[in-house]
Amino acid sequence: MTGEDFRKFVFRSPFRAVRITLESGESFLVRHPEQIGVAGGMALVVTNEGFDFFELPRVVSVRQLRNGR
Repeated sequence: MTGEDFRKFVFRSPFRAVRITLESGESFLVRHPEQIGVAGGMALVVTNEGFDFFELPRVVSVRQLRNGR
């Protein structure tokens, strides 16, 4: 997934919660746009445990969630 495609989907207006899944099977729930940052080919997701970085080419899916679930 390109950085531009990722940004368009994750930061659409109005914002909707998304689940991002990586090729490793790890996934991240993003309920608010301030939980995620994107620069170049990298993303940063803030979680309850801290934060995680990942490369955008590792993203296999970004699913829009209904009602943040």
